[in-house]
Amino acid sequence: MQNINMDKKNRIEEIIEKLDKELSEKEAEQDKALKLSREIVRECSKMIKKIHQNEEISEDELKETDAKVEAIEKITGFDQIKGIAMQEYSEFRCLKAIIEKKEIPYPEGIHCNYLSYAQGLADCVGELRRQIQILLKNKNKKKAEEVFKEMEEIYENIAVIKYSSSLTGMLRKKQDVIRIQLEQARSELLG
Repeated sequence: MQNINMDKKNRIEEIIEKLDKELSEKEAEQDKALKLSREIVRECSKMIKKIHQNEEISEDELKETDAKVEAIEKITGFDQIKGIAMQEYSEFRCLKAIIEKKEIPYPEGIHCNYLSYAQGLADCVGELRRQIQILLKNKNKKKAEEVFKEMEEIYENIAVIKYSSSLTGMLRKKQDVIRIQLEQARSELLG
């Protein structure tokens, strides 16, 4: 009877040790994903600010952020954590391309899944509205109208995505926000 209890105890200990090791490894990966995500979000926010202030973004800044995006992409799991970083990164990359009058990147080209990309593109509309306000303040209505057309194009394309929030996350809410921002920008351009 005593041997059976010892075997059971040893088996439980073995199982718990394996679980502890597995969770410890996952926790280390999660910590790595969180750290990279925070850094990517912070760096993208700084670069978006530079775009609005018409400051140059150095190649080193871009390469450093790109490397972090590639690193976070390689981490298995933690899609929600990674999605936040990728959303911010796609917002920055799309804004940068639009302001520089270049083609916006494909999601694959910036290591981003389509949903995070679409959410970032939706957030880009708010940054474009901010750009319109800056342009109007600087009496550059023509360029502001060009930026407005970009906002409209994004909205018209994103508005066709009509799925449950369980599939799209915050995209449906962002569609409503874009529509409001578009109307506000139209009013500012007419004012």
